[in-house]
Amino acid sequence: MCMNGFCKGLLLGIGLGVAAEWLLMPHPRTRHTSVGKAMEKMGNAVDSALENISDRMH
Repeated sequence: MCMNGFCKGLLLGIGLGVAAEWLLMPHPRTRHTSVGKAMEKMGNAVDSALENISDRMH
């Protein structure tokens, strides 16, 4: 059994799969769960807080 060919085929398949998903779904997926929405809100709050702090320091 030729492992070199198998590894090349496996990497090629993974690469093509990633490329196909990237082309078919160019927009980021939105979080539909309540946990995902809460995480997104927390991330946005932290980002805005850091922006406010950096603006006040200048």
